Amino acid sequence: MVLCAGATVSAGAVDEAVYRATAGRWLIAPEGGGKGCVITLSTETTIGGRRLDGAAGCKGAVPAMAEAASWDFDNEKSGIVFRDALRKRLLEVVEQETATYRQEPADPGKALVMFPARGSMDRVPSPGDLFGEWQMRRPGGTVLCTVSLLERTAPGDQGSYTLTLARECDAGLVRLKLSTWRIEGMDLMFYSFEGDSLAFTPRAPGAYAKSEKESGKPLDLIKTK
Repeated sequence: MVLCAGATVSAGAVDEAVYRATAGRWLIAPEGGGKGCVITLSTETTIGGRRLDGAAGCKGAVPAMAEAASWDFDNEKSGIVFRDALRKRLLEVVEQETATYRQEPADPGKALVMFPARGSMDRVPSPGDLFGEWQMRRPGGTVLCTVSLLERTAPGDQGSYTLTLARECDAGLVRLKLSTWRIEGMDLMFYSFEGDSLAFTPRAPGAYAKSEKESGKPLDLIKTK
């Protein structure tokens, strides 16, 4: 069984390093769209596993998590189980290949998913949230390019859509020949047919920043229309 950052554990034994790697802020939200809630997984031990904070904020958006008081790994299912203060199981999520989690079992399109929390995002981005006109700009306001995220699907690439850059875009961005976009987890990805890409991480609805994994100067992506 493999959990978080490649750490390997066997049933009944989870290394503390795995708990530390998993601890932090997570967004739990409906897979098909809709408001979710942010919880914080702690490494502090408590009844039922490790302490969980923030569940009270889930009452309206994710009722299944409203009484959650603890979390722990479910080794048999390669996932995480959430319990209330009386150790009753409330929800189980199974680790996916993308190092995120998905509720199982669940009806298609109705499952809850769990991603590392990003900024003030309270839901999983959907294509419908992103269609429209955006500006790439340096922090502070210098606009480098206007990009349109179109509803037209990219040829032969399921889950990807077409994008266009305005004529007056910065030469460095033009050279990338970006032509398609897609959502990967919580991130917004731009691709070219030549293999170049740009990754943007959400900070708030309609506001993204170039991923820290990308090289070069900081770049913001702001929805304008």
